[in-house]
Amino acid sequence: MLALFAGQGALPGKVISQLPQWPLIIGLVGQEPDELLPEISFRLEHLGSVIVRLKDAGVTEICFVGSIARPNLDLSELDVATAPLVPQILAAMDAGDNGALKAVIEIFEGEGIAVKGVADLAPGLSVGPEHTVGECSKLSDADVQRGFDVLAGLSSLDLGQACVVKLRQVLAVEAMGGTAWMLETLEQRNSKMLRGGVLIKGPKAQQDMRVDVPTIGPDTIEQAHRAGLDGIALVEGQVIVLDPEMVAENCQRFGLFLAVVPAP
Repeated sequence: MLALFAGQGALPGKVISQLPQWPLIIGLVGQEPDELLPEISFRLEHLGSVIVRLKDAGVTEICFVGSIARPNLDLSELDVATAPLVPQILAAMDAGDNGALKAVIEIFEGEGIAVKGVADLAPGLSVGPEHTVGECSKLSDADVQRGFDVLAGLSSLDLGQACVVKLRQVLAVEAMGGTAWMLETLEQRNSKMLRGGVLIKGPKAQQDMRVDVPTIGPDTIEQAHRAGLDGIALVEGQVIVLDPEMVAENCQRFGLFLAVVPAP
């Protein structure tokens, strides 16, 4: 039996639409999914008890999907079943993104629950050549390559999954606020000389794609337009595209290209 640990955003619903049967849905208190009603909603302090409930219900697989901010941990609210997990939970909260996600996987797999990725359950959501819109210029091609070099460098620091490059100069890199926050900062540029550039998005090196897959949707295209960008480049098979028809429509409406490139 599959459990879906659902966060916020449109992705959980998109994944469920491709599943052969409805999963058991769980979510964190205060970060429940926007479009789904969790059967189990819990606090981090009760994670151990939830794992027991999942196993009792026959859950053998879990998929993490949607946006989830790191929760706080109140040690005074721990239940008995969660107390043994505290060292792993604290290690996850103190680590970078990759380290935190690795710790989460270890907790569930240590309890005999396999962690499945979105690509395993809903492969049709991954970006492919068919999602290409328009063409890169030679200048944009150079920016895309530069962007992948930047992402490779950021991987060692366990930072974000995206950056913006113009004329091989880095205009922005993704940090804790995510791609949306990064693009919002670029919207504040006033000078026409600063307009242009390419959003490059893909996973970090050694990123575990089972629990954190880069994602774009129609809103990303609108934000890229407001930020004055020329286009977007995505790594083939390693980025999820929500509502690809609307993404393509927005690219055409705003005059942005969407390039799908092989993994570097």
